[in-house]
Amino acid sequence: MLTTRRGGTPFAMISLGIGELMYAVAAMFPSWFGGEAGLATNRVVGDPVFGITFGPDIEIYYLTAAWTLAAALAMYGLTRTPLGRIATAVRDNAERVGFVGYDATRVRCTMLVAAAFFAGMSGALTALNVEVVSAESLGSMRSGMVLLAVVIGGSAYFIGPVLGAISVTLMAMALSRHTPAWQLYLGLAFAATVMFAPGGIAGFVADHCRQWRERGWRMISARYVLAASGLLLGVFGTVELVEPLYRERLRLGQAAPVQDAAGVSTGWWEIGGGMPWWMAVGAVASGIGMLILARRRRARAEGGLGQDAARPRTGAA
Repeated sequence: MLTTRRGGTPFAMISLGIGELMYAVAAMFPSWFGGEAGLATNRVVGDPVFGITFGPDIEIYYLTAAWTLAAALAMYGLTRTPLGRIATAVRDNAERVGFVGYDATRVRCTMLVAAAFFAGMSGALTALNVEVVSAESLGSMRSGMVLLAVVIGGSAYFIGPVLGAISVTLMAMALSRHTPAWQLYLGLAFAATVMFAPGGIAGFVADHCRQWRERGWRMISARYVLAASGLLLGVFGTVELVEPLYRERLRLGQAAPVQDAAGVSTGWWEIGGGMPWWMAVGAVASGIGMLILARRRRARAEGGLGQDAARPRTGAA
């Protein structure tokens, strides 16, 4: 009940705080939580079921996929129930929900229990996969990644956190193979999402699908080209700034050479290799300027569309 008295950002911060408390408790009681080594398990213990031992990774993969699909369908079904509807209303306006006779705290508590159920299912599948549960599962890193995924994907849509989890996982797996600065890029992507697409990926797609239906893609194609060019130019300049600086910083702290993305050739462009810093800064500034210009053109176009809709019609009926 303590975490569900408030919603939104306070709820997220209180949840993170309680998670940190549990992380500290896990270190204080190693006999219960296994200490730094964690708690180990063995997934092949017991008799096979229909010849399935869950020893090979492919069997764990299909087991995880089946339970993930079942959990996703159950969560979607929950959002279509009266409880799910009232939970959405509590998220949007808890005060108004209280005026019609519902207890917002009780609704949040019920949904928190449901979320804990699905989180426990995820933890059990993870324990079967890696055969160990450590205290890192309770740490701020894991909780922070979940919040990043929700914000980047879009919390107002059911598919949003899924898209956010896919994006964060791809960035963590793909970028970490090529650059040690992948967490910096993840933080920049999070900041850009909050600033330019507060609805997340799902909200961004839904908003622009509405614009395509109302105005047609030809009316907004020039703005898309401008925004895409600015985004690519900004990303290019950011990479050319970050990679040499990050490589130099790591080399100052380590005696051994550091393997990173700098100097990796793509056939026609060497990542982080040799571009003057002032050109990289100019690319970032130009990209940001193009994005701002595209945003202003969108605001001007939407303002004109709203004025046209509000203008009274004259003439014979």
